[in-house]
This record gives sequence, structure tokens and C-alpha cells, in this order.
Amino acid sequence: MPAKIFLICMLCLLAGCSQPKVTHLKSNPLSFGQEEQLDMTYWQFRYVTELDNHDYLVKGNAYLPPGRPPVLREWIHNLRLIAYLSDENGMVLARDGHSYFTLKRDPGMRVPFEFRLRSDQKHSSQDMYLTFGYSMDLTDQQFYDARFERPLTGETSGFSVREGPLLR
Repeated sequence: MPAKIFLICMLCLLAGCSQPKVTHLKSNPLSFGQEEQLDMTYWQFRYVTELDNHDYLVKGNAYLPPGRPPVLREWIHNLRLIAYLSDENGMVLARDGHSYFTLKRDPGMRVPFEFRLRSDQKHSSQDMYLTFGYSMDLTDQQFYDARFERPLTGETSGFSVREGPLLR
């Protein structure tokens, strides 16, 4: 019994020490007042970053370029877009995310966003990078609440993607 308690305590300690890193994601150096573009695996982000008091305000649009993802599904469910501010080693300094209602996928669709990032750590803007993450489910049918209406068993026409930080 004491060995189990020790193991559980060690796992909790290790989980508490792990920090999210985004070194595996494409990123742009933090810059202000000019339109930037970042192509991720499935989404393309076009944005402008501004300094707003002590926060970094990131405004723009996310696009699904033609052929991404490579499946033809008509509805996007449980879309979550996240902006990450990281240091030169990929350690996440700040993040902000937004969830979106069910969207019908169409050519040229854009998803507007505005993220407010506040870093408590002091870094110069030259040492900081901006990247994005996302998760979504694609289906042939429109669900009003995809968390509860998706089939529990059997064949499904869904396709799920996620791109985000890793815990290290």
C-alpha cells in the first residue's frame, strides 16, 4: 500500500512540474503593427499584434485553405482556436483561446479572432514568439451539440484534428 501512495505522489509531482512547450509548432517572432501570416497544418492565420497596456492583443482571421484538411466534410464542430506566446525555447508564457459554435465549411471561409495575451515573465519582445493551436471535429451532418449527438458506436463520418502544445 505505501508503494502505491508513493507512486501516486510522484506522478502528481511530475505532472505539476511539466510545462507546455510549442517548439514543434511553426511560429513567428513577435512583431507589432504589421500583418503577419502563419500557415499551420490545417489552418492559416492572418493577424496583427498590438501592445495594449501590458497585454499583447492579437487580432485577425483564421482560414481553411482549399484541400486542408484533406477530407470533404461539410460541418465544423467544437472548433477551438488558441494563441500561444512563447520564449526562444518554446516554453509557453501566455495563452488565450476561444471556442466557436457549429460552422458550415465553405470555400473562403474565415473565422475572426481576438486574443489577449499577458505574460507575467519579463522578456524583451525580440525573445518572444507567437504561434497558434486548434482543435475541431469535421462531420457530414450538422449537430446542434456535437458533444452529445455524435454516434456512440458504429460507423462515423467524423474527422478530428488537434494541433497544440506538448507537455515536457
